Amino acid sequence: LHTYILMTDLRFEVKHSQLAIHTRRGAWSSKHNHGGIDEGITPNTFFKPHILNMNDGMDRYRRNWMILARSLGRGEIVEVVAIPGCDASENHKCEYFPDYYLRSSLNLPDHYEVTNIAFYGDDGNSSPHPHLDTGTPVRRQALGLTVRHAQPTSEEGTVFDEELWIVHYDSVLFQRFESNNTVKSELAVTDCPLSAGCCASLRITHPVDERDEMETGIFFQPKRRVISTRITGDERNRASQLQLCASRGTGGVVTFGASTVLDIFDLEEDEESDEESESESFDD
Repeated sequence: LHTYILMTDLRFEVKHSQLAIHTRRGAWSSKHNHGGIDEGITPNTFFKPHILNMNDGMDRYRRNWMILARSLGRGEIVEVVAIPGCDASENHKCEYFPDYYLRSSLNLPDHYEVTNIAFYGDDGNSSPHPHLDTGTPVRRQALGLTVRHAQPTSEEGTVFDEELWIVHYDSVLFQRFESNNTVKSELAVTDCPLSAGCCASLRITHPVDERDEMETGIFFQPKRRVISTRITGDERNRASQLQLCASRGTGGVVTFGASTVLDIFDLEEDEESDEESESESFDD
């Protein structure tokens, strides 16, 4: 089978400040080649989204997916959008445009905002493994966020900390939306409210008791790496770039301010050794 790429214009009804795009191999490849629904599928490998009120069905099984992550509002919400790809046979070109898409959201804690977004993972199309099409897993799939935390102080006013967060998004619950396109080659991403189950929270600590867990609802706890602490003055507006490499399990953040700083993180490091070595920093 071959996959044909058609031009589709995306239109967002809500503006965003940060956007990242990623492609994933779908669970269809494993299902088709192995002859079974779940054979050859392991967590964080092939993408098989969890869809609200849909325990099974072909909407979960596509050969390819395009995943978008974007920050909304002032950066306190990350919306994840999954758009199914097109499959075609060797003798029949695909004239298919997506007739549906999936949405979910991740809400940051109070006083946190996203400043950069990048995907942490192999797109499945450039894997060095020669047998990827026969069910070879593509591991280490996650979403990388650089976040800024505002902390008011009496002496210095508001100071900021910056962190790198790694969030595994394969377990989020998506809601299905019909495209309802008036233009065939356009896909409009709606601003319709999501069901409560499709709005998860990012928490830096686990709920301390049952009542706290009930108030929290669905949540994910990101893996965290400290970039900078107690940023004040002109440094508040400094720019940064985020690069992640899943094949090596590392991430880099370049910060441009009074000096240029490169922080390199081991993202697969055991939690027990986090306190010993958070990162390597290089100043220019």
